[in-house]
Amino acid sequence: MSHHDSSCPSCGKIFKDHTSIARHMSQPWSGCNTWLEDMINPILFGEDHNMDSVDDEDITGLPHNIDSFLSLEMIKDLPLSFRSARELHGRAEMLPSGPCWKSQVIHTSHPTKLPVILYWHDPIEYLTPHKIHSTVERLCRVYTRWISGNDAWDMQLVIPKGATLLDTILSSDKTNITALTGDCIAHPLLISLPNIYVNCLNIVLELLKQSAQHGVMLSDPIGCSRYCFTALMSYISNTPEAMMLAAVGGKMSPVTMAMYKQFGDVFHHEPRTKSTTSAQLAVKFRLNGIDKPFWWDYALADPSRFLTPESLHHLHKEFFDHDTQWLICAVGDSEIDFRFSVLQPITEIQCYIIAISADAAPPHVIAAVHALMQFWYLIQSPHIDEEDLGHISGALTEFHMNKDAILAAGARQGKGNRNIDNFYIPKLELMQSIVPSICNSGFIGQWSADITEHAHITEIKDPTRSSNNNNYNTQIC
Repeated sequence: MSHHDSSCPSCGKIFKDHTSIARHMSQPWSGCNTWLEDMINPILFGEDHNMDSVDDEDITGLPHNIDSFLSLEMIKDLPLSFRSARELHGRAEMLPSGPCWKSQVIHTSHPTKLPVILYWHDPIEYLTPHKIHSTVERLCRVYTRWISGNDAWDMQLVIPKGATLLDTILSSDKTNITALTGDCIAHPLLISLPNIYVNCLNIVLELLKQSAQHGVMLSDPIGCSRYCFTALMSYISNTPEAMMLAAVGGKMSPVTMAMYKQFGDVFHHEPRTKSTTSAQLAVKFRLNGIDKPFWWDYALADPSRFLTPESLHHLHKEFFDHDTQWLICAVGDSEIDFRFSVLQPITEIQCYIIAISADAAPPHVIAAVHALMQFWYLIQSPHIDEEDLGHISGALTEFHMNKDAILAAGARQGKGNRNIDNFYIPKLELMQSIVPSICNSGFIGQWSADITEHAHITEIKDPTRSSNNNNYNTQIC
């Protein structure tokens, strides 16, 4: 998304409006597309070819450059289907067109210096359930990828017989850009097939929604046409992003009906379904004011299902923010520092923290943290059967049986070392949704935010560092 300045975001060529810019960017032969030049220049300057007879003037103009290149004796001997730049351009025009750029003015509720333009590609242009059992008798179900979970089967039942289900993954994460921009905030949205503004999400995902509702004919790898439905199987996000996407306010679970005072409950609360949230949008039920979330009219999409657990934020970050801090408080800062100092240098703190703290912290505190670590260890398996699900649920139950010892030991502390006498922790409540999520969508390892986090560097921060701080929005495209 960039501010409109009547110029192409890629090459800077001036146009009368943003529609002309989008049309220009979609052309296979334009100032933005130098693929022919990229194809010729490596050969033109290759070490294996003697190109002394080529003048510098010949490589300045691309069409003339192509004709000169094709006129070389060693090129004439090649079995090419073209002998001039015009013929090559004609062959290129016969190729299937790539995804075209689209553009739309985003109207804001407040005045802006320049209108905001959204440039995007059609997601459809970029893009069979099975059950696994551990024995022939099919007594023990196994969950691996999303296609082996219940959601794939439930969605397949509601689309026409013979249609193909295309599983779509979305991912987004807010990032700050401090270099050259005056501390701007970017909201990259990845479609693998926001905090982007909700109306932008609706624009970008419009055709995916239509395809999920009515289906679309697409070609498979061998050229056969398939009637496909683009179901949303996961939206990878951290907890604040998930709350925004679910249209809930602060201190509420994005996937269940639990309020913050119920985050420490030992049982799984009722799922926060699309129908429940939709019925409450006009009422004060701790929602965040978004009147039409992007999933409002997205067929087969329910936030209680597609907001899947994510290892980086819901597992590893929880361990360092809570589990580790409880043991540090129970053992003491200086004591645990001393115990680590007598060991060889280590990086896997999760492998040693229990053993180091075992004889210094109260037994039930150790039991509670050990149960959580066992829980985290088991859910990371890429192959989980129903027996494993029993062990996972048992580990979480064991934690809840021993968690009061953490409060009794004064190990749960907040800012200023102030004791906290509750477990109002959002990530703790999300643990109750992990087993249902595995049954519905498969193991959680496939929903990793690593790609989103890496995209902060490749798509936002690196281009920012390459900017000269002039016309930033144009350059970033």
